[in-house]
Amino acid sequence: MRITAAGNVGIGTSSPARKLHVAGPMRLDSAALPGTPAAGDIAIDSGDANKLKWYDGSAWQIAGGSGSGTTGATGATGATGITGATGATGATGATGSDGAQGFTGATGATGADGAQGLAGATGATGNNGAQGLTGATGATGASPWSLSGADAYYTAGNIGAGTSSPARQLHVAGPIRVNATALPGTPAAGDVAIDSADSNKLKWYDGSAWQTAGGGGGSGTPGGSTTQVQFNNSGAFAGSANLVWDNTNGRLGVNTSAPAEAVHVVGNVRADGYITSSDRRLKSEIQDIDGLEFIRKVRGVRYLRNATHMYEYGVIAQEVETVAPDLVSTDPVTGLKAVNYQGFIAPLLDAAKRTDQQCVRVERSLASLGDENRRMREELEAIKAELEAMRTLIREKSGR
Repeated sequence: MRITAAGNVGIGTSSPARKLHVAGPMRLDSAALPGTPAAGDIAIDSGDANKLKWYDGSAWQIAGGSGSGTTGATGATGATGITGATGATGATGATGSDGAQGFTGATGATGADGAQGLAGATGATGNNGAQGLTGATGATGASPWSLSGADAYYTAGNIGAGTSSPARQLHVAGPIRVNATALPGTPAAGDVAIDSADSNKLKWYDGSAWQTAGGGGGSGTPGGSTTQVQFNNSGAFAGSANLVWDNTNGRLGVNTSAPAEAVHVVGNVRADGYITSSDRRLKSEIQDIDGLEFIRKVRGVRYLRNATHMYEYGVIAQEVETVAPDLVSTDPVTGLKAVNYQGFIAPLLDAAKRTDQQCVRVERSLASLGDENRRMREELEAIKAELEAMRTLIREKSGR
């Protein structure tokens, strides 16, 4: 660890480039979020699945978890913390060799618990004892800190804040705070900052550009243009004019930048099935319809679609509009008309039922005609039998 004359603190590096520069991973222990946060606070929230969060001055934001972009290198820039209290005095160095014996002075008062020195030689300084004659300077005691000019540095082991067993080069047992500032003008990969010019967002430099940790769960710099839905393009965010979100009207467009419905697709849609809400409690003014009359007035056609140059089967919206205007909508921008083909189900169902009823009536009429036909044939056979009997009787009477 090194502290430079400029006030930069380096952990794992002897040349820190930021107020706090960690050359390697660091650990924040999971804990409850601080009760009185300030912009720049960073914490691992034990109350929310150990998510990484930062406070932007008005609310805690979540650095992207599920759905986040690729994790950037661990940032190094930390805001200047409040100067810590002076550390405890280092251990007393080993006693130097005995100096030449001076004149024997008056014996000083014995300090509490102080070890008595050899007779004649300057005794070790007892706790709070009266100062004896200055002995020869002992060797400098060992210290984990080294000095280089005005810089102080420490290169062995890990640094712990709030923990006596740090597991990383910097291990903080609790949240940390990074003051919101302007982004550094000459960033390096691993720099982390709270950007005061961009709503106090948590950002890191990936070696080529500043990346934003997502506040709502996503992260990374958006690709494409405004309204374009983001997607993973070889590990980077991207957008396309073929997939847009109209946030004002709550509409999604596929192959169109101006969706006119909740989901507007220009092209074919393939699905294994569709389920439509149809509960009676969602409806009012329910009326029966004459499906046969509807079907008689609507013309089915085969046509070539101009956009795809493929033949299709359907209806003409303008013709349907004259029969059932409820099934036709008009785009307010292009003026093009569209047909609710699902609305044809009810007329077709009713027409099929009416046709079935007519068929039943015809079948009954035919059955009745068949019965009448059989009865007439039986009567005809009876008449023919009577005629034949009369011919026989006449022949007998005439002697033939």
